[in-house]
Amino acid sequence: MHRLRHVIQRRHAVCAGPESTVYEVAVLMTSAGVGAIPILEGEALVGIFTERDLMGRVVVPRRDPERTRVAEVM
Repeated sequence: MHRLRHVIQRRHAVCAGPESTVYEVAVLMTSAGVGAIPILEGEALVGIFTERDLMGRVVVPRRDPERTRVAEVM
């Protein structure tokens, strides 16, 4: 059975870690042309960060995307 990271790497999909900033993940999403990114801690899927998370949990409450960790808002 394949680990999630191996499947993602084979398909050239993007992923991020929970300590990544919202800004870093937003740049990844924009570069890849996707609306959501899986958040992995080692080999484990610990969450997903979506455009909806970005808007509802970062932009509207006016959180700083360069200081907010994705783990806080996914």
